[in-house]
Amino acid sequence: MNQPDQEIIRLKQQLASAEQTLRDLQALTGTAAIEIDFTARKIRWTEEAYRLFGLSFATHASLPGNYFFNTIHPEDAASVMQQLKEATDRQQPLAVEYRILLPDGKVRHIGLRAHASSHKPLIYRGIMREILPDSPADESQSQRLQQLLQNTNEAIVVTNALFVVEFWNEAAAQMYGISASEAIGEKWTDLITTQFRYGQPIEQIHEDLLQKKFWQGEVKQRVQGGKQRSLQLSMRLLPTSRPDELPDILISTTDISAYFAAEEQADKWKTTLDLLFDNIPGWIYMLNRELEIIGCNRNFAQAMNFEKPSDLIGMAFSDLPITAEWARKARSELAEVLTGKVFASVIEPLVTSHGEKFWLQSNKVPLRDSIGQILGILVTSEDVTEKRRIEEKLREQEREQERIRSLAIIQGQEDERKRLAMDLHDGVGQSLTALRLQADYLKNTVLSGEQQQNLQAIVDGIVRVQQEIRRISRNLMPSVLNDFGLAEALEFLCHTTEQNSSIEIERRIFIDNNRYDSAIETCIFRIAQEIFNNTLKYSEAHHLYLELRDEGNSLELIIEDDGKGFDPETVSRGQGLANMAQRARLLNGSLHIETSPGSGCRITTVIPYDDEVVKN
Repeated sequence: MNQPDQEIIRLKQQLASAEQTLRDLQALTGTAAIEIDFTARKIRWTEEAYRLFGLSFATHASLPGNYFFNTIHPEDAASVMQQLKEATDRQQPLAVEYRILLPDGKVRHIGLRAHASSHKPLIYRGIMREILPDSPADESQSQRLQQLLQNTNEAIVVTNALFVVEFWNEAAAQMYGISASEAIGEKWTDLITTQFRYGQPIEQIHEDLLQKKFWQGEVKQRVQGGKQRSLQLSMRLLPTSRPDELPDILISTTDISAYFAAEEQADKWKTTLDLLFDNIPGWIYMLNRELEIIGCNRNFAQAMNFEKPSDLIGMAFSDLPITAEWARKARSELAEVLTGKVFASVIEPLVTSHGEKFWLQSNKVPLRDSIGQILGILVTSEDVTEKRRIEEKLREQEREQERIRSLAIIQGQEDERKRLAMDLHDGVGQSLTALRLQADYLKNTVLSGEQQQNLQAIVDGIVRVQQEIRRISRNLMPSVLNDFGLAEALEFLCHTTEQNSSIEIERRIFIDNNRYDSAIETCIFRIAQEIFNNTLKYSEAHHLYLELRDEGNSLELIIEDDGKGFDPETVSRGQGLANMAQRARLLNGSLHIETSPGSGCRITTVIPYDDEVVKN
């Protein structure tokens, strides 16, 4: 266990001991501690308060917050509420004496003394006790009071109206290192140097005491050993038997140094935590189990369009200015975190209701107490919007470079096809023509009938080879595509396919003789050519439908057959399907296949263009 933890435990133990002493003293003196939250109209008080209000703690352990206000005697209500208002408006100590109505209808006189919290001015903490007006104490009561004051752990001093000490109990002697015999007869203000927390002079304190009959506040005094301690000081005017008699003053002092030390330590930790929150880049926010915000840093508050983090405290997560879609997804994950699941380095988008979009890298972990119970959720998020934008730009550049490389490869393939077609046509084709002419010449020479028949067979073979070479040459680079454009090339493809197969082809080409960029025309023609080849090989189709239309900024090619179809999820995509899809993507287009077993196949290709169309 580290030193800060040990110190905190020690302070907690001291605070617990002080609280037990305070409870014992309250029971002995009939004094109840009370805390009033004027903002929320909530009351917290100790068990002794139940006796004052004529209630049983066992049967009335839970009371509504307005019970305190409802018990005020109707005749005193206006005066009490006015005094409460004045004290809270000026943030001054509160001293009120009034009557309350008990459940049995009896009336009890109550004195309430409280002061504002140093952190929350509208929260008052103090004491309340029963007052017995016009009831002078008899001798036995005085003796009992003397015994009580001597045996309490709280330093008790009684002075006259001029602060001359008349009574000094043992606890005061132990606290200040001054015996009763040394103190009695001396002025309390000379014996003890008091620093009032709010800088009020003792004369002002005395004046307030005479007017309100009670004063309480936090002070610093030097105690035995010369140490300066934080103390809670209470001063009360004691009742007199004659109207013209000056009242004595009862001064009680409680050492609250441990409380302030713990409070200051908590403040330091809070300040440190706030500094960490506000200086760590990114967003930090904490939620309780009801998904209400219990803390956040400034970056998160500003991203949510709030001025400061405190504006979000208590706000439900569903009330944040974020889109409903993202809120639903986030709530689902947060519900899992409350079961103990951890989300680490999750990349997620967030769109606020005022239109800003962020990309976040988030960690969502459960907040646990010392025994492992989940109290809430801690979320830390790094805004990676700019980083993701740069990464996306780099990926886009890589895709563009890959597209350019692929286009270059395809263009190289087309150039190679063109070269091969020309070599076949101009080289092999011309050589075969020469052979056929020589064979025809020999037929006209003097040869026997059998020799002429053999020579004719050779000529027929040469003609068939020429026809096959022309077919291959046209497939490699159909001259009609270059010479007359896409419409004529597709018409030629349909015609030659019908001639060389039993498939009937219906075609509807709605681009007239318009010419487009050569890359676009070549792409669409090659896709159509590949689809026709696949249909002939695999589909067992009898009819084929081709449609080409210009949609104004794109060309749409639809080819549909009545073949046996296939399952696109299980069929192995060959090189042909991959090549078609790649050709379309390289021109920022798309290729979509609709098919299923027994229902034919429909392939739709869309290629966008932004070049001016040449009208022919």
